[in-house]
Amino acid sequence: MASDFGAADVPNIVNTYRQNSIKFKRDFVGKTFSANLRFDSATEHWWGALTATFNGSSIVCLSITGDTAKIADWNPGDHIKVDGTVYDVTLGTLQLKP
Repeated sequence: MASDFGAADVPNIVNTYRQNSIKFKRDFVGKTFSANLRFDSATEHWWGALTATFNGSSIVCLSITGDTAKIADWNPGDHIKVDGTVYDVTLGTLQLKP
């Protein structure tokens, strides 16, 4: 099954959020996103959530589920298949949830 959005859609998603957050919620929140993205960094927060940043901080994946040992093997610059659901935009960064 194809996703609703990919990497090329990120600028439009972020701009829609900036211009009309009501339209952003209607058109993007809860829709699927899938792309092969350049990995930048990963962080494990004190409450146990994992956050990974891709493509120069323009995309952040929140509360990553899965094998943390696998994520630990990712290196900056690796291309990673990212699948998630559009959740929000914060400071120009698209946020996805698994």
